[in-house]
Amino acid sequence: TAGLVSVFMALALFAVVSKNLLGQSFIWGQQFSDNRFTIALAAIVFVMGLSMLGVWEIPIPGFIGSSKAHGLTTKEGLSGAFFKGVITTLLATPCTGPFMAPAISWALVQPSWIVFAVFGAVGLGMASPYLTIGLFPSTIRLLPRPGDWMITFKELMGFAMLATVVFLVSILTDEMRIPMAALLVVLGFACWWIGRVPVTAEFGTQAK
Repeated sequence: TAGLVSVFMALALFAVVSKNLLGQSFIWGQQFSDNRFTIALAAIVFVMGLSMLGVWEIPIPGFIGSSKAHGLTTKEGLSGAFFKGVITTLLATPCTGPFMAPAISWALVQPSWIVFAVFGAVGLGMASPYLTIGLFPSTIRLLPRPGDWMITFKELMGFAMLATVVFLVSILTDEMRIPMAALLVVLGFACWWIGRVPVTAEFGTQAK
């Protein structure tokens, strides 16, 4: 649990530091009167929605597969359990990343204590199955079996994010809606291209 939560606390710290570097006072809600903010948020939600739909995937950090990372997760005791939590969170990046990017955007307009509270709650929520099963081992039988339903659920959440994009586009001023639609087409093409040839592939593969 500590390993899981520590990753989300690091994300909260990143959001707070980013907000302070911007040197502005934000109030959630007022920012939607600024077309630039709405366009940026809509673009983030759109590309993350495409990720949920399988058009492209957020790559897992390269060091996860290294021998050093494997050694950390196979250690016994508290330190081994801690790093298992950290690695588990990072391995979930392709699934959680699409939700976390809009969350970080939201955090940029919140007081610091709310940012840490919310991200801490997200970490505890992700760790809750481990806590519950650790305290009550018999509850493991209540966990749903992995299967195609997980992919279906993820894709439905992708459509929910695209519906959010429709709402964001609807609150733009009239003259910005066509440029926003054009931007979404460009972003969609870029995500499709990345999905066909990952950015981590060698240059020769990308050229083909």
